[in-house]
Amino acid sequence: MTTLGKRLKLLGALRSRPYAMIWIGQTISNVGDWIFNIALAWQVLLMTHSGTAMGIVLIVTMIPRLAFILIGGVTADRLPRRLIILWSDGGRGLIVLLISILGFTGLLQFWHLLIEALIFGVVDGFFNPAILAITPDLVEKDDLASANALVSFSNNIAQLLGPLLGAALIALISPMGAFAANALSFFLSYQSANCDTMKKGAPRLPFLTKEEIACQE
Repeated sequence: MTTLGKRLKLLGALRSRPYAMIWIGQTISNVGDWIFNIALAWQVLLMTHSGTAMGIVLIVTMIPRLAFILIGGVTADRLPRRLIILWSDGGRGLIVLLISILGFTGLLQFWHLLIEALIFGVVDGFFNPAILAITPDLVEKDDLASANALVSFSNNIAQLLGPLLGAALIALISPMGAFAANALSFFLSYQSANCDTMKKGAPRLPFLTKEEIACQE
């Protein structure tokens, strides 16, 4: 197999339009998450001048994420995974947008960031199992390796671009500008995962679930 052929094979999962839309949305959202992480750390330091405060925010995020991951796995098996992804992206987008508005208006307080971190931790406990479990539903078995490679590529791109964009937004605007950019990334991800973005009249592919087929009708 030629080098070009191998590269094209790595993109095989994108032949599934539902997966391609999910992947594009999550790539944008991952970049937004790294923008948010940089902005959050900077904002906490600006408000508290304390590294301990940043540690508290991280703990408040991690505990519910770990506590709810098992429940999230069961939920992903019982409820439509796309619905979980939509609610997660839309809800987090609204929360970050609210935080940015509070910051721009001078009303943001440290406890607001703690509440945000807590909610994000809970939501991640449901979102992460759902986004992992939906992939086999959207691509053929032969394309699972391609899907995994694309996820890894997406994460690497996000880790490279996100901090750079986050630092640029903080320097040019403020941490609130970076928060707003993260909110936008969640809304774009929501739109990509929304059934309405699926091509109308697309053929019914045999490897789609009933929910995915319904999205294309």
